[in-house]
Amino acid sequence: METSKRLRILYVEDDALIREATLPVLERFALEVFSAQNGEEALKFFREKRPNIIITDIRMPVMDGLAMARLIKTESPYVPIIFVSAHNDTDQLMEAIDLGADAFLVKPFSLQKLREILRKFDRYIAEQEETKRSQRLLEEYKKAVDASAILSISDLSGNIIFANEKLCEITGYTREELLGHPHSMFRHPDTPKEVFERLWSTILEGKIWKGMLKNRKKNGEPYYVDATVVPLMDENNQITQFLGLRYEITSLIRAQNALRVALKRAEEADRVKGVFLANMSHEMRTPLNGIIGFGRLLLEENLNQEQREYVEIIDKSGEHLLGIINDILDLSKIESGKFELESLPMKLSEELRAVADFCEVKAREKGVKLLCLFKEIEGLIIQGDVMRLKQVTANLLGNAIKFTPEGGEVRLGVEVLEEREEAIALDFSVSDTGIGIAPEYLEKIFRPFEQAESSTARNYGGTGLGLSISQELVRLMGGEMRCQSEEGKGSRFSFTLTLPKAKGLAQAEREIPKEAFFNGKVLVAEDNLTNQKLVRILLEKLGLLVVMADDGVMALEHYAKESFDLVFLDIQMPLMDGWETKRRLREVQESQNRRVPLVVLSANAMSSDRAKYVEEGFDACLTKPLIKEELIEVLMRYLPLQSSSLALALDLAESSSKGNPRRQKMADRLGLDEESFLELEREFVGYASHDVETLLLEIEGGGKASFERAHAIKGAALNLGFDSLAEILGEIEQLAREGASVGVAVKKILQEAWKQTKEEVEGDS
Repeated sequence: METSKRLRILYVEDDALIREATLPVLERFALEVFSAQNGEEALKFFREKRPNIIITDIRMPVMDGLAMARLIKTESPYVPIIFVSAHNDTDQLMEAIDLGADAFLVKPFSLQKLREILRKFDRYIAEQEETKRSQRLLEEYKKAVDASAILSISDLSGNIIFANEKLCEITGYTREELLGHPHSMFRHPDTPKEVFERLWSTILEGKIWKGMLKNRKKNGEPYYVDATVVPLMDENNQITQFLGLRYEITSLIRAQNALRVALKRAEEADRVKGVFLANMSHEMRTPLNGIIGFGRLLLEENLNQEQREYVEIIDKSGEHLLGIINDILDLSKIESGKFELESLPMKLSEELRAVADFCEVKAREKGVKLLCLFKEIEGLIIQGDVMRLKQVTANLLGNAIKFTPEGGEVRLGVEVLEEREEAIALDFSVSDTGIGIAPEYLEKIFRPFEQAESSTARNYGGTGLGLSISQELVRLMGGEMRCQSEEGKGSRFSFTLTLPKAKGLAQAEREIPKEAFFNGKVLVAEDNLTNQKLVRILLEKLGLLVVMADDGVMALEHYAKESFDLVFLDIQMPLMDGWETKRRLREVQESQNRRVPLVVLSANAMSSDRAKYVEEGFDACLTKPLIKEELIEVLMRYLPLQSSSLALALDLAESSSKGNPRRQKMADRLGLDEESFLELEREFVGYASHDVETLLLEIEGGGKASFERAHAIKGAALNLGFDSLAEILGEIEQLAREGASVGVAVKKILQEAWKQTKEEVEGDS
């Protein structure tokens, strides 16, 4: 007989002989056995030992088995009790049944019968223990669900028949207020009714619905839940109820909304930063170009030694400041993730040698020897961003020369690490015998605006941007910058790139001549009379037949009657603007199965605007003021050149004209003589006077101005080089577009700028 791991038996028998004979049998089968001589002793054992099965005689002194069983069943109604009796007393048997007797044994009983009964109760106790364990787990699960989840059960109509404490806690309703009421009491008006229609459609098909809902508390406050609704089925697979399990995610939704707002603000800040940098770049480059340009013109003059030194300082300072501006713009593009690399074929050794030749000048001035060690790559043609690779190399060489004392040595090397059919892995390095870098500063040198020590900037100059930008450029190209250095002995900067091989170099870009003649007929839609005349003169001097239109409507009329090879469109025109004109022209071209290039003429085209125009269906973009070389470049894309023998060769640099510098500069740009350009200026003053006076009256009458009028005058002013006038007109245009009033101060600036413009033109007439 196997031993049970569960049975703990209390055996009650007043007959010592029977007790002693039976106990060994019970002990072999049970985990524990306790024995008592009467009911009173047995009751004491039961309360102390807590057995899980009792075998008891009925007739005993002091307290019989029935009295004992009555007390035990009162305390523990589910403990099995097996009654044993040698008497066939019907009344005792009926009383035992009333007490909940679980089995009977008649003395003398067989051991086989006892084993069968004990096995049955062993199984019963095992099931009972498993049930209790499951109940405990269920209670724990319920506690966990109640602590975190909103739980409810509803009938087929959606009325709540069960609600846990969490639902009451979240919604603010009492359980009494919830029971019997529909779930729609939580519905928030922001949640579309289609959501609930899909929910009901899903669960009525016996499927589980999951989704996010915006609900409303008793006090009207909104809250969000991640909800799951499960149909509960009966034995016939019919829906009887719906179980709703929901988790509140209000904090998560708010965090996501805050993140979206923060992201939008960050994007706006990045956009503002980009606009600011673009404006600052333009505002700083413009005077710098003048400083550097006129400084170099001075260097060509007969200066004494002291004057030459001063001008050279101006030139070097200007170049240094221009380099800083370029570095800041590069860093900004990299940080914003808007930096894009080109991929063009290049002969690597030639490009690196060009960088070395440029740096050789500084090396010679300082008495530093510069060596190039890249014979291994002679003739190698690879695909990559040649300009950025040269920028990194130039920065590393420049730093090495800067930090290497006279008599030292700088080496530029390239080593082939691995070569495959389609690509090649190269290790680029620049080493020097300079001052070196202390170990604690090696990581710091790659951070923006930082150098090894504060004294470095004082002694050697620099912003600390070059290495940071070089590191990021190398990363964009798929590599990583490394540095090995020993203080007082020198440094070695290196990076490894795997670059695709190229079969050959790209064809050289088509040279843009200063003068050319073209064959073709062009249509120009431009509402400004001065700009019309300017564009006509430029195009006719280039050999083209020109038809002018004052607006988009007139352009469409001309296009319907005549055949053109190229069309120029201003964007802002009366009656029909350039966008609508472009759309209608493309429709006509599609019907004719003949595509004629459309070129934008714009006074406000930045690089982003140019990309936008091309994306929207234009073929090219020219900005005002027009630059003759850019105009020729566009024409060369779409129109055939006449014979070179017909081209006019002009050398404007040798022009003997010593008149107005602005006029001379603008006339040179457009390929006109000063007298022809002065005629354009006179026409502009006559044409624009009425519009300027109208603008001034509009401002005086209420501060509102026409942005179309300001824009039109601005475009013409830009073309003629009247920068001050164009600038104030641009400001007025912007204010007008925003619906803002133009102040008295702006009006006075416009009056003064217009007065100066008229005096300059009329004084030279």
